[in-house]
Amino acid sequence: MNNLEQYFQNFHEGIIGNNQTFTTPYGEKRICYADWTASDRLYQPIEDKIIYQFGPFVANQKY
Repeated sequence: MNNLEQYFQNFHEGIIGNNQTFTTPYGEKRICYADWTASDRLYQPIEDKIIYQFGPFVANQKY
């Protein structure tokens, strides 16, 4: 593993669904995500911040 791979390893591990698999007629396959530019993947540290720090203050209800 080179220095660049080592640097990004922690970020890589935080990606939700990173090693996700699904069942096909040809057996269990890993998902190959190829759309990083348009939508990206969920990233656990950011999702946690949204859920636990911002989430309690967000609502769409009118009282």
